[in-house]
Amino acid sequence: MYAAAPAGAATNYGLNYPEDIAISGGDAFVVNSGASSITEFNINTYALVRILRGKAYHFGEPGMIVISGADAFVAADSAPSITEFNVATGALVRVLGAKSYGFLATALAVDGPDVFVTNFGGGLAGTPASVTEFNASSGALVRVLKGASYDFSGPRAITFAGGDGFVVNFGGNSVTEFNVATGTVVRVLSAKAYGFNWPDSVAISGTHGFVVNTDAGGAPNAPPGPVTEFNVATGAFVRMLTSKSYGFGVAGAVVSSGPDVFISGVKGIVDVNAASGAVVHTMHAKRLSTFKGGELPALGGHHLLVADPGINTVEEFNITTGNLVLSITSHPALPSA
Repeated sequence: MYAAAPAGAATNYGLNYPEDIAISGGDAFVVNSGASSITEFNINTYALVRILRGKAYHFGEPGMIVISGADAFVAADSAPSITEFNVATGALVRVLGAKSYGFLATALAVDGPDVFVTNFGGGLAGTPASVTEFNASSGALVRVLKGASYDFSGPRAITFAGGDGFVVNFGGNSVTEFNVATGTVVRVLSAKAYGFNWPDSVAISGTHGFVVNTDAGGAPNAPPGPVTEFNVATGAFVRMLTSKSYGFGVAGAVVSSGPDVFISGVKGIVDVNAASGAVVHTMHAKRLSTFKGGELPALGGHHLLVADPGINTVEEFNITTGNLVLSITSHPALPSA
């Protein structure tokens, strides 16, 4: 499935504790928390394009990235600023960090013309948990959502569907739904039936919402935290996807593509049909014993990329076949023909 790189042909991708990946056009952008840098490579040829680093970018220890149009937006975990750069040239566009934005970033997402940032809250100034919305083109602040009605408590993930935003509250064991156009609260999902316990990731496919619970909340030797499915239109609980049935181990993240969701766990990545709940593929990392499964996969065409910070590696899977294509490290194994 993959072959060792020929002598002298290895490329140093500069991967150093990679934590997040975004795909734009034919290129992948990997966030290196340990090196305060971004690695860009072509997802078809695997050729290194560039490594972005330097004080001007104010990357800090970056942990997340999203792309909107021509630009990418990068932040470190609980960072007070967001860095924007041009994906075609790598040139710095701006650094947003005014106090009015309220950044203590834990997740980034794009909906329409705007970027949304979940802010964990806390810090020396006692900043409240919130969601910041700003315009991707101009950087102008649109609004900061905060207050008791949102029930934000350690928000850690956000996604969108049908004109609404869905925010996962790690500290509150809940999901807050709000209307994107008005910013008003639609509902807060928090009943015991949902089984939310340290929820950390969310994805939506059609009318199906999926939330990763990173803890089972039970007695010692309890089964790993399950994935909660809910109806996006009504908020009603649908079912629990457990490791015993799906084999993902301790789930860490979930993303969606078309009719499927991809659950990343310590035993691999499980491709599940959202409507039926049936397993499509189970994708196993090359070095499964070190794979943590907590990093958010990136999807582009038939490519699924996931970072493994423990061994400074990016794994690529083919989502059509479920096969591992290659593992990219600072000295990568090249895919076979």
